[in-house]
Amino acid sequence: EFQETIFSSSNIGNPKIDVLNTIWVTLNNQVSVFSGDKKLNLIAQDFAIEDIVEIIPAPDASRVLLIIRSVYGTELRLANIIRNPDTIVLTNIRKIMRDGFSITKAVWQDETNILYLDSGSQPVNVYSLDISTGASRNIYSINGVQDIASRSGQVTMLEINDGTILQRVTGEWKVISNSQSPNYPN
Repeated sequence: EFQETIFSSSNIGNPKIDVLNTIWVTLNNQVSVFSGDKKLNLIAQDFAIEDIVEIIPAPDASRVLLIIRSVYGTELRLANIIRNPDTIVLTNIRKIMRDGFSITKAVWQDETNILYLDSGSQPVNVYSLDISTGASRNIYSINGVQDIASRSGQVTMLEINDGTILQRVTGEWKVISNSQSPNYPN
């Protein structure tokens, strides 16, 4: 099967693909969105797109998490998605937690819960946040965490900066390998 290249860069972030096969790419203070072989226009209502560090589509493809740069550091926001044939509009962009964090990564654990890394100090803290209630709790702290992967019905994995992958099984963290970045396919 032949695949056409629709985007190329030597410094590309980790592309995200939602359940509608829309590809979201964050690179050098820009967000590019592709559907099929077409690049879509992205509009963020009342928000500067260049402040988006990373964009993470929700499992239902109707919302996105945004890691944004602000005067307080990097923080999480949530936005709704309106899809048009040539444009995606991010609406109702809102804070889902207090300011002042150093958020480096975030993932959807399921439709209402996210996990995020706060690397403002060592050890790095791994938090769980229920976006429907705003309740956040620290679930783990460890030095050198640089990436996280989670998905509904799957175990949570952490990557440490030495390449070690930890997996959370029945509440305990266990080393599973020295490998590549932890990711679940879409």
